[in-house]
This record gives sequence, C-alpha cells and structure tokens, in this order.
Amino acid sequence: MLCAAFLLCLLLCLTGCQKTRTATSGVKPTPPPLPKLNDPRYRMAPPKVGKNPRRANPVTLRVSYIDLSPQTNLNHALDLTEPALDERKTNLLAHNGLRFSLLAFKDYEKFAAALGKPVDVTRKNLVLAYDGTPLQTTPSLNSKVTVQLHQIQRPPLFRKRHGRYRFLISVGKTTRQTVNLNIVPQHHAREASVKPRSVLERIWDGTVFDELAAKFTLANGQLLVITYTPPITLSQWRQKQLEKDIFAPEPGDSALEKNYPTLGKMLLQYNRYHKQTQIMLVIARQP
Repeated sequence: MLCAAFLLCLLLCLTGCQKTRTATSGVKPTPPPLPKLNDPRYRMAPPKVGKNPRRANPVTLRVSYIDLSPQTNLNHALDLTEPALDERKTNLLAHNGLRFSLLAFKDYEKFAAALGKPVDVTRKNLVLAYDGTPLQTTPSLNSKVTVQLHQIQRPPLFRKRHGRYRFLISVGKTTRQTVNLNIVPQHHAREASVKPRSVLERIWDGTVFDELAAKFTLANGQLLVITYTPPITLSQWRQKQLEKDIFAPEPGDSALEKNYPTLGKMLLQYNRYHKQTQIMLVIARQP
C-alpha cells in the first residue's frame, strides 16, 4: 500500500515539473529598450578642448634660411644688430659657436646689403607648438663625429655615430606685441621603446643641451638672427686681453691635442647640395 502511494506521488511530481518546464521555455525574454536617436544623452558632440593643447592659439614664425659661403665675413652685417641675451649667456654661446642677435625691421635693408649675395634663400612659415617644434635640422650622421663642448656641466667631448643635430624651439607667454621663445640645441636620435609612441612624443629623444638654451622676448618690430661664430683667433684674443690683463698666459693648442668642431659649427655649417655651406637663420613673427 505504501509503495503504491509513493509511486503515485513520484508520478505527479514528474508530470508537474514537465508542465512547468514547457511553460517556462515558451516565454521569450523582453529585450531592454533601445536609446532613441533624439535623446540628448546620446547626441554626438565634439570633444572638449583642454587647457593649452598643442594647436591652441598657435604662434607662426616666418623663418628665412640664408645659405652663405663659409668665407663670408658677417661682422659688418652683425654690427647692425644687438645681442639677444645677457653678456654671460652670450659669451657662453660664443664659446660653443653660436650667436643670437636682434635686428630692427628698419635696418634690414642695410643688413642684407652688408651680407652681399647669398648662395640660396629658403623661406617658410613655422607654426609653433607649446611642447617643442624642430627649427633647423642637419643631415643625418653617417660616421662617428666628435663635438667640443665648452664651459658647461658635461664631458668636454660629445661623440655620436647616428642621429642628427637640430634646434628645438618652444613658445611661452605671448601677447599681441611680443612672444617669449626658448631655443635649445639638441642631438636627436630615436630611442627604443616597448610602448608605441607618436612622432610628437619622440620630439625630445636624444640629448638636449639645456645649458645652451636661449630664452628671450621677440617683439613684432624685431628680427631674430642666429649665426655661427668661429673660434676666436690669437690676434683677436690678444687685442681683447690687453684691456684686462697683459700678463695673462696666451692660449695655445698642444701638438698632441686635436681640435674638434663646436656645436654651432655642427648646427650651422655643413655640406649642403654637395658643398660646404654656412646657414644663417632670420626669424620674424608672422602677424
């Protein structure tokens, strides 16, 4: 009797589960409501512009690349300019073969006449970015080159086999009348990285010579002139030293020491179009 009752209960349970399973499997789930195209929460909008992005309020410079013969005497033309930096920084850059000068617009015709006929002139507009823009780039090195560095906190000899030398220029505070510029020499060589990087992220790869950075203010009525300064000759040193100390020992090169080019010579005097050329940069702010 008990066995018959147990079998009847088991049969009823199995029949009920089968009906429930059939009823549940026949109900389809209700999909969530899709967003409407006119819903303002899903409306397409351009990204918000952050503070001081790369191309916000760009500063445009008019750069003239003047190719001159290495034998060209620049003294008469540079007499019309004035130093762009203080005396200490001017002397430091001169020891490394660089000179930054300011020229008034009204004196440009006299300046051009004193230069004479150049080999070539190239002009272009350069849009500056706040995080750095290449200004002047030399050809790539194809052999080991040694550069002599003077009076900075680095080893006196800088040797590289690859890469290229160039100026990096960045812009600071700007007004309608003036712009603050920072120009620094650099040996640019791409650095290996596991993480992929864009071209903008690789701008500062290599060696940046911060001690030789030139920071100054360029007014709308001025031109910036960047030139190569050759090493001082013995006669020039004597004439300058007579005003200070006539008993100072004269500088002399040992026969065992080799003279290497300065950083300014690497940046502004090199083979271009299969001949030796020195480059002069004349920069003005483009309104």
